[in-house]
Amino acid sequence: MRINIIECDELSPELKPEYHSYGTMFKTFFSALDSRIETRFFDALQQQLPPQPKAGEIYLITGSKAAAYEDHAWIKHLKHWVQQAHSNGAALLGLCFGHQLLAAALGGEVSKSSKGWGIGVRELNTTTQSSALLADKNTLKLIYSHQDQVTALPARAEPLLTDEFCPYAAFSLGTTVIAFQGHPEFSVEYTQRLLERRRAEFSPAHFSEAVASLAQQTDAQWLGKRLLRWMQEQTRR
Repeated sequence: MRINIIECDELSPELKPEYHSYGTMFKTFFSALDSRIETRFFDALQQQLPPQPKAGEIYLITGSKAAAYEDHAWIKHLKHWVQQAHSNGAALLGLCFGHQLLAAALGGEVSKSSKGWGIGVRELNTTTQSSALLADKNTLKLIYSHQDQVTALPARAEPLLTDEFCPYAAFSLGTTVIAFQGHPEFSVEYTQRLLERRRAEFSPAHFSEAVASLAQQTDAQWLGKRLLRWMQEQTRR
């Protein structure tokens, strides 16, 4: 099975030598769960996107420091591509910025939250609509790092994860679109370094709480296996 990974940012120079790229983190994450996974990388910043997206192919949109509501040419180009891909029945998976980009491109709304940053390991509630993907889970723990949030879902989209801080932390649209605000691909070590880089943006208490939360076991691998199963189902379409 092949995953087409659309990279929407570059890592900071001090993190590149060890972690390489957002796409590499996803490749490492999914390959650890299934060594047969193949990946192709595309550069959204350079408007280099997969040609002729189609049903049966998997397209993953990564995180980014950019905001889905910003007026950059590459973001407009990516939104148009998403609309075409969705119309063609392609399987679309978005994480963090990718989650927000999918929502914005398909009719939802995204904005910077007045509640501030969501950082560290957070446990959110699954919804009644999430049973097909998140069966057997009442809550899901993932690593988070975001200020922006999806504030309104696209028409006919179903929320999958929710809490008071982030009501639309995951959603699905039909059977071909799945999006999560959290980061199953982030390692604890990478997250610690990311938090340290952004330390000035958090209160001391918020920073300490987020770092301490990283000692918790997350559901990243469990979710990764569920997403791989969904991808396999999509390749048979």
